[in-house]
Amino acid sequence: MDFGAAFSFVTADPDWVKKLGIASVVALAGVLTLGLALIPLVGYAVAISRRVSEGTQPVLPEWEDFGQLFMDGLKIVGIGFVWALPIILISACVGLVGALLTGQTDDATASSLLSILVSCVSVPYAILLALIQPAAIGHLAHTGNFGQAINPLNAFKILRANVGGFVITALVWIILFPILQSIGLLICIIGVFPAIAYGTAVLGHLVGQAYKGAQATGFELAGA
Repeated sequence: MDFGAAFSFVTADPDWVKKLGIASVVALAGVLTLGLALIPLVGYAVAISRRVSEGTQPVLPEWEDFGQLFMDGLKIVGIGFVWALPIILISACVGLVGALLTGQTDDATASSLLSILVSCVSVPYAILLALIQPAAIGHLAHTGNFGQAINPLNAFKILRANVGGFVITALVWIILFPILQSIGLLICIIGVFPAIAYGTAVLGHLVGQAYKGAQATGFELAGA
């Protein structure tokens, strides 16, 4: 994993100001549309991952095919939603039970215990998703096979092929990405959007590197 390249490749592109500027506008539109317009930005990260894993230059793609970017982003959002669905349903059921218990006894203790129990399950599950989702993104970017990408067993197989690379990617996702957004806030509120755009590009590059590293081990998926 070339950690430095993931953070420097954006400015190495002669047209990086234009490309990052468009990405920043998309990020702003995403906030204004309650996240809907962020889907093409997710697709942009997929495009970056594809270029990294395939060795295509320049790594930073043009903003040309918004339809393709939207579809790629929508697939990634779909994978995330499906994988998060178990914890969403558990949380909803526990919340309902907790509300019923509180209403009957006027005691919030049972509800609090249930919330703690859900946290004990949801936090490790969220960490697991942060590890396997980049593997799915990398596979979708490289093959375009949504059916394989959404299969968590395939994601685990890809993850095992390059655990270190995907752990680094997950750490950037969990830790550094929020830091970049905070820096954007400190500079100026409008700076949040270039920070989101830049962070997304960095994550896309790291996912591409991690997937390429997994490929180098010779892993294969059935039907690939």
